[in-house]
Amino acid sequence: MRTLWLTCLTALFLIVSISSAQVMINEILYDTDGSDDTSIMFTEIYGPAGTDLDGYTLHGLNGNQSGAEYLSVPLSGTIPADGYFVVGGSAVNNVDQVSPHDWQNSGYQGVGCDCIHLRYQGGNVDKVRYGDCEAGHECEGEGDGYAPDPYPTGGINYSIGRIPDHQDTDDNGADWGIPDALTPGEPNAGGPCEMYTYTISEIQEDNADGTPVHLGEFVHTEGIATVANYVYDPATTNFYIQDDDAGVNIFGSVGTANVMPGDCVVIEGWVGFYNGLTEITSSGGGNCTWDLEVVDHTAVPEPMILPCNTIETLGEEFEGMLVTIQGVSITGGDAWPPADQNANITISDQSGSCTMRIDKDTDIGGQAQPEDPFDVTGIVSQYDASSPHTAGYQLLPRAYTDFIHVAVDDFAADVPESFELLGCFPNPFNASTRISFNVPNHTDVSLRFYDLLGREVMQASVSVQAPGQYSYVWNGTNAAGESVSTGLYFVRLQAGAAAVTGKVLYLK
Repeated sequence: MRTLWLTCLTALFLIVSISSAQVMINEILYDTDGSDDTSIMFTEIYGPAGTDLDGYTLHGLNGNQSGAEYLSVPLSGTIPADGYFVVGGSAVNNVDQVSPHDWQNSGYQGVGCDCIHLRYQGGNVDKVRYGDCEAGHECEGEGDGYAPDPYPTGGINYSIGRIPDHQDTDDNGADWGIPDALTPGEPNAGGPCEMYTYTISEIQEDNADGTPVHLGEFVHTEGIATVANYVYDPATTNFYIQDDDAGVNIFGSVGTANVMPGDCVVIEGWVGFYNGLTEITSSGGGNCTWDLEVVDHTAVPEPMILPCNTIETLGEEFEGMLVTIQGVSITGGDAWPPADQNANITISDQSGSCTMRIDKDTDIGGQAQPEDPFDVTGIVSQYDASSPHTAGYQLLPRAYTDFIHVAVDDFAADVPESFELLGCFPNPFNASTRISFNVPNHTDVSLRFYDLLGREVMQASVSVQAPGQYSYVWNGTNAAGESVSTGLYFVRLQAGAAAVTGKVLYLK
């Protein structure tokens, strides 16, 4: 288990889950072939176990009659322990209240929409609008979308339902679909939730075009927040987590979560992709539910010290991680921004130049431009709209306090005096390991990897433009891109006449 995460094991499990526990309409069979058979038609309600349904009523509204109500079904009883309450005909599986009813068949005489409301003591609790609306139809649902079809595409014994099961984002178009089967009293069959547990490094693994290998998969991972959720976007959940190896953006359009720097976060969501940036997002396919939990609090990870040219040329290896660039000056790009304005500013150190992105939602814009030279801390992000997504890396400062003015003499003292291997981390590793080293002068560093028999399995090089700390990430593959066998490997680094050797243990 990763070192940083060990500090989070005193968990109190402070849950900030986005999912809802309200009473809602979850599945509807509102049409059958030919003359409707009300003995098999039903409406499924989902909600907290033990909820007394006295006072709740279902109401059908006809879209082509100005939303006039044509049917009301009072509910009675309590929601069972599994959360599913079924009201319908006597032949319905798992029926809890036998009340045969026949909702309007949307689109029966052409394009049209209808709606069903769930009310408690006269007030709306949930609204489902279904079918494609034409001009003149008045259908009050949730959101701008509709359910997927004007009538169940499979004919008899097909329904519309929430997919994922009991998801409610207040948008019918996003929440509702056609289940794979009729499931009154059971979770909607939109395919089981296929969840994969990955490290952040595995989530960050890319294809040749820069897109995530696991794009679209529903994943479980964990890390420590390096920025509060509201800093880069106060309207949505938008923050970063990292462990010892990698970092990733968390983006949730379903409300906001109260996450602070140092919070230990467990996240379940879909691997997303936005202009080169890998994300874990709150929306995706499959019968899964986004979940975010803060389980403990610890110190914010120490930022990794990198030169500018590493972010520019090897930004993908550090995407999502908290880093510091030392002794930089502003050399181009946009002007220092006023409040509430974005800016892409070019900063430079002895290694070269890179981009610093000032986000308008931070407190940075409108403050005094930092005096050169300065150290700046931030998160490595990416904005590259074209394939292959291998450029556009940016440093995102979190707050004005991420800027620290330094004296020129202080920065010069940090220049390494000798070629030195700082270590490989993690070691042992099973996804990737970062090999860090100091270089005292302009040169090219070669890396060669050998197995225990002395056979070379891979080689690489790093171009060093200025003295400083550099690193190379090895993902355990050989020269052909194939995964190497489990075992001990030697890495030899050479810069001119100087050479150092280290050992790494690869575990599958």
